[in-house]
Amino acid sequence: AKGIGGAGGPRMSFRELFALRYTFLRSSIIGTIIGIIPGAGSAIACWISYAYAKQRSKEPEKYGTGIPEGVAAAEAANNAVEGGSMVPMLTLSIPGNDTAAVMLGALMIHGLAPGPELFDKYALITYTYIMAVIFCNLIMLAIGLYASRLFARLADTPIVILAPIMLIVTIIGSFATRQYVFDAWITVLFGTAFTLLSLAKYPMPPILLGIILGPIAE
Repeated sequence: AKGIGGAGGPRMSFRELFALRYTFLRSSIIGTIIGIIPGAGSAIACWISYAYAKQRSKEPEKYGTGIPEGVAAAEAANNAVEGGSMVPMLTLSIPGNDTAAVMLGALMIHGLAPGPELFDKYALITYTYIMAVIFCNLIMLAIGLYASRLFARLADTPIVILAPIMLIVTIIGSFATRQYVFDAWITVLFGTAFTLLSLAKYPMPPILLGIILGPIAE
């Protein structure tokens, strides 16, 4: 079979990918279930899926050496978590992870409160969003097959170049929401505080969840 991926380095054939179909399916189910559990996160899904795949493998001693089965088990679960985390977020306003928390904030900014009303009064928007998530997965499949090697080269970009670009984009994004300079200063202030907390080994997802869910809980 013709190899897929960009130029350079070993490439997997479609036949090799097809041989991993049961690993993909099993890990996707595990990732979706873990994603539905609020606060569990992709890390837990990756480890559970990886451990289960290793337990079922006829050659468990090869796990940890970079074999395709191990990579597929972890990454399939990691990707499936995002879809699963949308279930409690859309129905109960409880985001399953930090990504869902950001989506919850975006919905609330537009006046859409997750819950039964979201599937009734705003059904058109809700189901369009769900279909968009499915469509995005198809797009990500194409990107993963044909452009992942190109994007992987971003890891070679010096941090002195990436950091200023990311900072500028973040500040512009915070200003563009309401066109308030105050919002940009808040971004800088909290960004600095969270950077210090990260250096002190404090996890960021619980803080983000607290910020999003705090007003709702109150």
